Amino acid sequence: MKLIIDYNDFIKELNRLLVKGNELYNKNNTTKENNFDRVKEEIKEWENTVFNYLNKSFQPKNNEFAISFHNSYKQRFNVSNQQKSFNQLKKELFEDLNERINTLTYYKRILSISDIITKPKGVDLEKRKTFSTEQILDLILEKLYILYDNSYHSIEMILQGNGIEIKRYGEEREFAKLLEKYGYVNLLHTRTVSAQLTTEGKIYVENKRKAKQTDYEKISSSKEEINNKINEIIETLSKLGFGQEILFEELEELKDLYGKINKKNWGQLLKGKLIDLGLAQIINMDTVNLIYKELTKQILNLP
Repeated sequence: MKLIIDYNDFIKELNRLLVKGNELYNKNNTTKENNFDRVKEEIKEWENTVFNYLNKSFQPKNNEFAISFHNSYKQRFNVSNQQKSFNQLKKELFEDLNERINTLTYYKRILSISDIITKPKGVDLEKRKTFSTEQILDLILEKLYILYDNSYHSIEMILQGNGIEIKRYGEEREFAKLLEKYGYVNLLHTRTVSAQLTTEGKIYVENKRKAKQTDYEKISSSKEEINNKINEIIETLSKLGFGQEILFEELEELKDLYGKINKKNWGQLLKGKLIDLGLAQIINMDTVNLIYKELTKQILNLP
């Protein structure tokens, strides 16, 4: 499933729809029998607006988000041929509205950790197709860490939203069971498997993050050495035809700034400039990684 509009624009509209939905829900206390039909119509209109927006924002149409939103309502047992009172009808109307508001709120959260939605140009899908099992498990834990709360989150949605292909039936359940065996997640088995990060899993991710922290003190203390390395990079990229003027200008600026700011700030500035150039597709991610490694003597860890 692919978001076909800008992510920030999508979230902005989603927030507006959520505000409207909550405004309608707040009418619970003021809805009387004489204005029930009008409020019911307003809620129906909101639901249709949300459904149509979800439908047109993704490819393919009639996507999982739109259909799931349409089908989100409070499960209840109805007795046939028994007429419901106004209070019961009102209760059910606002219960169903609340279910749809919660569903939309959850979509917003799960999409926020979906790299192919939030930063499609920054994700190397071909590389993610070759992720090892360990890399896939670490990715699942990292995303569950960001989502950390009382909820259970679909493993399948996490994998799909981050460019990881499920190569055989039930593979996502095997990943989940493996993480459960390690004590890193609690599982909820329904039609799909969902997971909740445990405290032990949280500690694992935090330790993993600490290990990935960049040691900017490894950057050379010699301005001459940094200048020479940048000159070599520019010369190499020019010969290979990989460089562009904007990249060379950014590197020249970094030469000028070296020594005027501390190593950490300089390294973070280098990282930010390279990632921006990569996302703008001015240079590819291999070139980004090469330059970063040459100048910091470390591997670039993307968030």
